[in-house]
Amino acid sequence: MGCPRLKTENWVFLRGGEKHLLFPRKPREKNRSRSAPAEMDDECPFLFSSEYLDSETNLVYYNYRYYSPELGRWTKRDSIEEEGGKNLYRFTSNNPIFTIDIYGLIAVNHSPKIQGIPYTYADLPSPGRASYPWTVACVCSKECGLVCTIDITLSIKLHSRFQGVRDTDILKFKYKAKTKIGSFIQIIKTSKRGAYGHEQKHLTSFVTEAKKLTTSYERVYDTIDDCNVAIPKAEKYLNTKLGDISRKEKSHKNDGSPVNGKPEEPVGGVMP
Repeated sequence: MGCPRLKTENWVFLRGGEKHLLFPRKPREKNRSRSAPAEMDDECPFLFSSEYLDSETNLVYYNYRYYSPELGRWTKRDSIEEEGGKNLYRFTSNNPIFTIDIYGLIAVNHSPKIQGIPYTYADLPSPGRASYPWTVACVCSKECGLVCTIDITLSIKLHSRFQGVRDTDILKFKYKAKTKIGSFIQIIKTSKRGAYGHEQKHLTSFVTEAKKLTTSYERVYDTIDDCNVAIPKAEKYLNTKLGDISRKEKSHKNDGSPVNGKPEEPVGGVMP
């Protein structure tokens, strides 16, 4: 993966306006591989991830575990074991560009998978509805780390008018939509396929926001007693924030939310 190998230049700015370059970046040798160990004599040891690279061991120190850029994995097993996934040595779910994991102490689980998720029919005020009830549970690990798990149950309901029609048949829906300043009549034209994809996008957006949230509350405490005292506060915090994310999702205001009323293609182009 090699992500933590990217170099930075560090400047010190003095009051008089002068600036001095610390740890200047050395020119890369012509034939040296990008994944080859860097010469660290004069370079900054704090790299792309802002963590310390030990030039002797060629390992990056992440406070809780060492990471090997050459192997693309941790050198030590995950302290929360399978709570963080079946692979106990992988780094940020094998996605270091878009995934943040400070200590590796929080897991977000959801079921079933979003692609091809089954749906049911119901009399709804709109073409479809995505649901994502969750539970939060926190415990303390042996190393005094606060380990929290968020379990999300995903489901989709489509309007009963879609029952018995082809996936691509366009239907028109007219219903009353509510806003902060009042209500208005909204007309939406969509197929079963478009309505299903729209609700899938709601599920994807909610899960994505939940994963962003959890990494902001990871903690390691000095004693197990301090950790246990923190459990109710952590669970309340996560539940409150998830509630905020849910309200924004229903208003189509999260970063990944679908546009209100816009049909979307199903994830992976798959209808169940």
